Amino acid sequence: MGVSKQVFIEASEQAITVAEAEEKHRQEQMLHLQAERAKEAEARLAEQEKSAKRQKIFLVAVSTALVVAVGVSAVAFNQWQRAEKITEGQIQVLGRLSLILAKSNRGFEVLIEGIRARGLLKKLRTEKLELKEPISRTLQTVIYQEGFRERNRLIGHEDIVWSVAFSPDGKTIASASLDNTVRLWNQQGEPINILQGHRDRVWSVAFSPDGNTIASASEDKTVRLWNQQGEAINILQGHQDRVWSVAFSPDGNTIASASWDNTVRLWNLQGELLHTIQDHQDRVKSVAFSPDGKTIASASWDNTVRLWNLQGELLHTIQDHQDVVNSVEFSPDGKTIASASWDKTVRLWNQQGELLHTLQGHQKAVNSVAFSPDGKTIASASTDNTVILWNLEDLTLDSLMQEACDWVKDYLKHNAPESDKSLCDDVAQ
Repeated sequence: MGVSKQVFIEASEQAITVAEAEEKHRQEQMLHLQAERAKEAEARLAEQEKSAKRQKIFLVAVSTALVVAVGVSAVAFNQWQRAEKITEGQIQVLGRLSLILAKSNRGFEVLIEGIRARGLLKKLRTEKLELKEPISRTLQTVIYQEGFRERNRLIGHEDIVWSVAFSPDGKTIASASLDNTVRLWNQQGEPINILQGHRDRVWSVAFSPDGNTIASASEDKTVRLWNQQGEAINILQGHQDRVWSVAFSPDGNTIASASWDNTVRLWNLQGELLHTIQDHQDRVKSVAFSPDGKTIASASWDNTVRLWNLQGELLHTIQDHQDVVNSVEFSPDGKTIASASWDKTVRLWNQQGELLHTLQGHQKAVNSVAFSPDGKTIASASTDNTVILWNLEDLTLDSLMQEACDWVKDYLKHNAPESDKSLCDDVAQ
């Protein structure tokens, strides 16, 4: 038993020693493995830090490049803006100079400065109407000025003559006066008839398309119909204030009247009221039919031109004028509407109410506007005591440039300074 016990004790001690050695070895392996993992983690962390630094450097570089690019663009944009302003200033100076030269009857110099201004206009990236129009207007004054002389004078009215109209065949002239009468004249200025019946001033007169009927609009709130023998045919009554304008439809079956009662009224030849149009907010000064008879235009002191169908339904409201609109007229082809205003302008529109041109040249209110039968010329009458004729075929600056360059070509070729010889090189002839 003693020996066995001793053997057991020794075996146990050896087992404990072996177990301790194995545990120590296992712990050493674990520590080594943890150390390896720690190194790997440190390596990965270091690589991530390097990558983050590289990304940060890249972002800084990109941001710097963007800032520089934006800065360069801003500088370039500011320089472009300054250059545009300088060019615009030069154009305005040339425009004013051209106007001064035109008023001094120095037409040749007007053409030269106008051509020079046009060259500067082409340098602008965007076309500006407020710079272009004064140059076009001054060139028109020089290129299309013509001599007019009085042919005859019709004397007989006892007060202001407010309206005049030709018969469709051109053989008869009708004049409406504040002496309460309409007078008929032949082409030689000889009186044919006096139409008497209105109890107050007569503001407007018009011939029917066949020339057989004359309509007159009066302060007495009526429209009267007459034949050319001076006989009264009918009286159209219904307006509540003076009737300022009257017009026949192209087929002659409808009459439109415009009144200070803010309305336009449509009538048949029997004097029956067809429609009352009453959307205007102030006096209606003028009314006109389109050549196809489908559209009516009215001009009002509410600063608008309005377009209607024959049922009196509103089609478009044109409201770009800055003051009272006195007169409205359709071109013979019906594509263009002209309006005359106290804002000193004549404006041209299409039937959708879009502005085509603004004709500036009058120094005071424009009272009336009319197209020539061929539609190529507009006449406008103003309180500044002038009638201006506008050539619609040559309203574009390019057309005016062609005329101007043709006019001064010999000067540019033989006598102009070297700096001016090429002014017309890019103008098509």
